[in-house]
Amino acid sequence: MANAPTIGFSLPPPGSSKHPPYSRALVPERSVTRAPPHGRYAGLTLPVVALEVTGRCVLIIVHLHRLDNVYLRHTVHASQHEGTMGHRHLLVCVGLSIGGVLVLGPPAQAMQPVDSTPCSHRLISAHEGYRRYADGDTVASQQAAFGVGSNLADTDLWVTTDGYIVEMHDNDVSHSTNGTGLITNKTLAQVRQLRTTRYHEPIPRMVQSLNIPAAHGHGRYLQMETKWSFNERGAMTDLNNRIVAAGMTYHVVIYSAYLSQLQRLESIDPHLTTWYKAGSPPPIRDLTGLNGVMLKASQLTKPRVSRYQRAGYSVIRGLVDPETSASWKHFVYTGARGLMSDQPPGVIAECRAL
Repeated sequence: MANAPTIGFSLPPPGSSKHPPYSRALVPERSVTRAPPHGRYAGLTLPVVALEVTGRCVLIIVHLHRLDNVYLRHTVHASQHEGTMGHRHLLVCVGLSIGGVLVLGPPAQAMQPVDSTPCSHRLISAHEGYRRYADGDTVASQQAAFGVGSNLADTDLWVTTDGYIVEMHDNDVSHSTNGTGLITNKTLAQVRQLRTTRYHEPIPRMVQSLNIPAAHGHGRYLQMETKWSFNERGAMTDLNNRIVAAGMTYHVVIYSAYLSQLQRLESIDPHLTTWYKAGSPPPIRDLTGLNGVMLKASQLTKPRVSRYQRAGYSVIRGLVDPETSASWKHFVYTGARGLMSDQPPGVIAECRAL
């Protein structure tokens, strides 16, 4: 059977403190060989990717066993990691694929596999997860993001009054749920009573996202933004402890508009990947100890990207609305390492066409 596409970039591997400073940024891998995994369900052999069939779009979680074998050699530490991931859930979305975008269509009998392997050329982050068939900042939207081939599933983090870390885009819960008030003024028990407006999903705690099986896979990462509530004393320590306990140190990207939060987190655990969400292009000295910088599309120029990346920092482009072929071409031209998008399937299709 043919090997799946090579994954072109990875976050720093375990033991990154042994590597040269530039290994703090995302770097190309020497090689990745992925054996095409399969599982048996209801008499069918299912490849471990998202499946599309026509009809109404639904999310079906199929439990498969011993799905993936990944053999990796990394250019920086030049050693081979070999391992088998145990359990993963298969996301099945019913819909018709046209030009890389799912649309509703009439029922059909056949099923065809869709490649959910991350694009080999750039990092593609699904803003709030993939929200076509799920509410944003939920476990379902994050699972869907990985199902359509995103490298990163994005979410936003807040701290409740009793110290729990929960996920929601805005502090005002009325923007996305059936409740009112601010999430930072609520206890976990009160947050658990909320439901999202479209699909009536519960508000997740961060630990639930950390346990998503696909997020533990090679080339997959949870991208989590810490909001102002993490300025509270001890909040970044608790964040790190939960990430470490879940075994997700090398599968999480923490980013924030609050530089002091990231600097504090780096002092707690320098192995975590951190990106600064900058309002304006920061001096390189401000990024000391971090991994990268997120810039607005209007701030993305080829010389600027090159300057940051020569200094060892990844450059990630922020949201563009609407995402167009022209915006994608400009992103590629600048040489930036990744982008965040509200339309991940279309962007992934462009990415794979490189």
